[in-house]
Amino acid sequence: MTNTPHDQVKRSLATETKAVTRRDALRLAGGLGLAAAGSGLAFASMAKAATPRKGGVARIATEISDANATLDPIRLFTNTDIARGFQLYNGLVKMDENLTVQPSLAESWEPANKDGTEWVFKLRRSATFHNGKSLGAADVVWNMNRHLGPKSESRARNLVADVEDVRADDDMTVRFMLSSPNVEFPALLTLPGLAIVPEGHEDFSNPVGTGPFKMKEFTPGGSSSFVRNENYWNADKVYLDEIELVAISDPANRLNGVLSGDLHFAMTADVTAVPLLDKSDVAEKLYARAGQCVGIVMQCDREPTSSGDLRMAMKLLQDRQFVLENVYKGFAQIANDQPVSPTDPMYASDIPIRPYDVDRAKFHLKKAGSENLSIEIYVAPGAGPGVIEQALTFQQKAAPAGVTVNVKQVPGEGYWSTTWRKHPFTGWHINMRARSDHLWSYVLKTDSVLNTTNFRDPRIDDLLKAARSEFDEQKRKRYWHDLQLIVHEEAGYLMPVFPDYLHSKSRTLKGVRAHPTGGTSDFLSGEGWWLDA
Repeated sequence: MTNTPHDQVKRSLATETKAVTRRDALRLAGGLGLAAAGSGLAFASMAKAATPRKGGVARIATEISDANATLDPIRLFTNTDIARGFQLYNGLVKMDENLTVQPSLAESWEPANKDGTEWVFKLRRSATFHNGKSLGAADVVWNMNRHLGPKSESRARNLVADVEDVRADDDMTVRFMLSSPNVEFPALLTLPGLAIVPEGHEDFSNPVGTGPFKMKEFTPGGSSSFVRNENYWNADKVYLDEIELVAISDPANRLNGVLSGDLHFAMTADVTAVPLLDKSDVAEKLYARAGQCVGIVMQCDREPTSSGDLRMAMKLLQDRQFVLENVYKGFAQIANDQPVSPTDPMYASDIPIRPYDVDRAKFHLKKAGSENLSIEIYVAPGAGPGVIEQALTFQQKAAPAGVTVNVKQVPGEGYWSTTWRKHPFTGWHINMRARSDHLWSYVLKTDSVLNTTNFRDPRIDDLLKAARSEFDEQKRKRYWHDLQLIVHEEAGYLMPVFPDYLHSKSRTLKGVRAHPTGGTSDFLSGEGWWLDA
């Protein structure tokens, strides 16, 4: 009898189932006070349709800046990086708000064989780079090869590890050959790190893309600005003269920027902002129900969180309903300590939601030899909507089990490079991906350079490979059930809820559509945006 990955999992788990101007950016960041189930979008208000007009400068704010930020697509990481990237670059394809793959630099694509190991993409002949060079197949081949191989510095390296070869069939046709089947390979190519630059271009102080805007100014860790690309292949949909972008870590300051009219859009509003936005004549809320991950991650490769019993105790000390109602005011969905949300068709709804259970937590703490435990949780403004409040709630809920939680709030700037994963407990945030595979390959595969909790299990690799090969959705869902069960039981995620995406924007800014994959989408590219004032 064949020993499938699914059978192995059943056995192994059987025992326990402005840029704002620099002056304005400093003012906004320097201390202003706070003056539906289902995937898809829910808009706060819908203005009467009007004709888009050209002109104007849109000022937007994202959450966290990084002095080491770059405009090299293969190194994009934060929402701020990705927003800049989508203003400058395009990928072969893109993901719409319904999580359907749409054309971008590729006009069409199809599998070249029956098992999904070869895919052919036909390129858009009207696309040119900012330097006037026409897009060609050689550009795509060169870009893809930057991601491949063990020495690649690409953050997307493990996502495209199954690409065995990529070649130009002719000047405008690219063929991808995979080492194993991937029935959703086109969706993978929507990810921001896979954007296209000209063949041989490596000077990212002078970025060259095919995107709707060209760089005007860029300061790592500071503000940036971009001007309209008049030769854009979809120029009829680019109305703004310019986009200015600044990262402001404090959500209250981002909100005040929109309420005061200094900003046109601010990413990731706090739920406490909803009443203010609903009453404002200047601003409004924009949100999407989604599966973004926000929580605390425990590192499985060091003490004390290397203990499976300690990790289980921590999971049992989460009051999920309390977090849903009190931290997120209902703008979230209950999570189950693994990063597949109820909005995803692969979600395993039959795995019971883990309850808040102090007695069981005490039992596991005793088994771990960690009675009267004291821990530190490191969090930062901008490191995930509500993550600080989650940590403070956990502090309260863990106390009855004899666990002392010290919440260490550190600056948001540089958090991901200086603090995250450097301690046993740190705050975590990652955008929803359009396909579960994309996220899990990024944060849970054994060879991932960004394995979020340093939980490494070859069963995950085997199950991901099996799921990619399965065209039958119900059979594929069986593999995803097992993946979620492994991580739910054994990995290091403290995830009580999946927050909705909630943003604030000026009522004068039109054409913005929130996206269920948040910052990993191109919704901040500025394409289709216009100012009605």
